Amino acid sequence: MAKYKSKTPDLPPQFQKPAPGKLASMPDTKGHSLYSYLSDMKRRWADSKRAEIIPTLEKCWRNFNSLPETDDTPQTSRGKKPWRSDAFHPLTEQKVMAGVSQMDDVLFREGKFPYAYKTSPITDAGLDTITFDRKENEPLTEEEQKIANMGRIAKRKMRLMKRVTDDQFAECSAVEEARSMLFSAALYGTAAVESPIVVQRTRNKWDGDKLTTEKEDAASFKALDIWLCWPDPDCGGDVQKGRGFFTQTDYMLQDILSLRDQVFEEIESEDPEFDYIKDNFDALILSLQGKTESNQQQPEGSNADKTYVEDRPWLKGNRGDMEGVFPWIKFAGSVPNRFLRGIIEGVTDDGKYSEIIAEYCNGYLVKAALNPFPKQRRPFHLVPLTKIPGSCWGRGVAQKIFDHQENINRLIRQYIDNKRLSGNLMTAIDRDKLKEGEGLEIYPGRNWEFDQGYGDTDVRKLIQQVSLQDVTEGVLEAIQMFMMWADAASGIPRILEGSASESGATAYAENQRIIAASKQLGLMLKNLDTFGWVPIAESFYDWNMEFGEDDRIKGEFQVIATGFSSFENKNMKKLDLERMMLMAQQNPLLGNRIKAAPLLEDWFQTSSLDTDRYLLTEIEAQ
Repeated sequence: MAKYKSKTPDLPPQFQKPAPGKLASMPDTKGHSLYSYLSDMKRRWADSKRAEIIPTLEKCWRNFNSLPETDDTPQTSRGKKPWRSDAFHPLTEQKVMAGVSQMDDVLFREGKFPYAYKTSPITDAGLDTITFDRKENEPLTEEEQKIANMGRIAKRKMRLMKRVTDDQFAECSAVEEARSMLFSAALYGTAAVESPIVVQRTRNKWDGDKLTTEKEDAASFKALDIWLCWPDPDCGGDVQKGRGFFTQTDYMLQDILSLRDQVFEEIESEDPEFDYIKDNFDALILSLQGKTESNQQQPEGSNADKTYVEDRPWLKGNRGDMEGVFPWIKFAGSVPNRFLRGIIEGVTDDGKYSEIIAEYCNGYLVKAALNPFPKQRRPFHLVPLTKIPGSCWGRGVAQKIFDHQENINRLIRQYIDNKRLSGNLMTAIDRDKLKEGEGLEIYPGRNWEFDQGYGDTDVRKLIQQVSLQDVTEGVLEAIQMFMMWADAASGIPRILEGSASESGATAYAENQRIIAASKQLGLMLKNLDTFGWVPIAESFYDWNMEFGEDDRIKGEFQVIATGFSSFENKNMKKLDLERMMLMAQQNPLLGNRIKAAPLLEDWFQTSSLDTDRYLLTEIEAQ
């Protein structure tokens, strides 16, 4: 069958120019009822998000970028030059970046995705470590040997599966995408991920002495913009529950043209199941090119998905419609079958629901298919930094210190404003005694002229200095107090930001703060493991089990995340080393038996310190 290659779309009859004098009605495109259903659902979810979540996200964004809230003071309204300070302390930026840096150091120190595989409990019975109840030197029975062989086969398959998944993660730049997730979770409290994504990769192969290439489908994943994600508000944070999940990607016209060519490379033009895709794609491109007649109506709701400035605060002050950029909406979720009749083959209006993946743009449905992924799992995940029970959204570092950021800003502005008032020259001048035309400016070397009749009165009384009291005593102490409270609220002490330790704090006190911060950091890493790394790795595992062609990798495995475990092992080892050093100092007998050099080297390594730079060698110590 011939491939669909036409560059210039031939429109179906419903999109052709209407008869003169007749107003064209809304195009009855195939799948328009499904589009209307999804568009209405997304509009309601977007309104809910704008009312409940967007103000919090915008405040996080403004605090991170040190942008004060817009405030029209009476001075500005009277036309006077505002003098009050609008200083903004970068507390949020420091805390967020310090938290991201600490978690990044734990999770991606080796540049690998933090996950591993474990064999299921059934096949675990056959691992090499199994012990059978038998007498010494008694050979294994046939059944016991079979179990042991099962264990060795399971471990070999598991290693092969890990190798294939590692290769897939490397190809899709998983660590870079995970870092984007990490930053979004720390700043906004929630990260969003699409996994798996089906992409085409080109493989190079040697056929004898000739290099050949072939394309194959592969799994990938990417971090999403949390501003352009709309989960079901009633899903409770689990995207697999509720009605579904919407996400938006901004495309330009050339992007959509390239996507059309890519889609129709794979779809046969004579396949009746995909005829509506061709028609709708052609109509979509024509509408985006602006070639529709002025008296031809656009599809109902075609502007419903335009980008609003409320959805992204950096668009404020610019045109909200983003001329030349078109929102492409993707949905994964459950819809009534009555909207799928005639679109997806085999689906009838039986009153039930089906899990689908659909995409639409500018009022035209361009894709609708049953969810092809294993177990019909939706390829989206929400990853909270700190889980809020019953909510889709989490709490991040920025939100935890909202009040502290606001109070520190106020105190700093109070300090600066009072210093301006008490430290600058202010005068009281009797204008009636000045000579006509004499100005009020004050500068060094200024000569004053007075009207006659001023008499022998002291001329210094004409201009008197007004001194305001400096009331900033205690303000700096209050700022330090709020900084300390921000350390406790965020779980990130200042010493982890690279700042100097608190004045007067002992080394023991600083160490206790670091230990307390490690506990909160551990809880955050657990959430990332549970809601992030495990679901992503499971989606790749399910993909390989369902669509992988190599049977040697297929087995019953369990995905485990290694982010928290690696942090816990490192943290517990450091505490054990510190206890051992303390015991060696307190007990001379134990101190004489301990090798100090290896103990110090291990402690320096767990503290992420360079032993060659800070620690003397044995020869240097002698």
